[in-house]
Amino acid sequence: NEHLTPQRSNGLYSMVARIQSDAKAAAAAASA
Repeated sequence: NEHLTPQRSNGLYSMVARIQSDAKAAAAAASA
């Protein structure tokens, strides 16, 4: 992780957060 720039690290975090958000939405839709 030391090789990643802060910008890339933030981008990765944003991508993971978006995937988790999408997963929660999909789970909610599946259980509805």
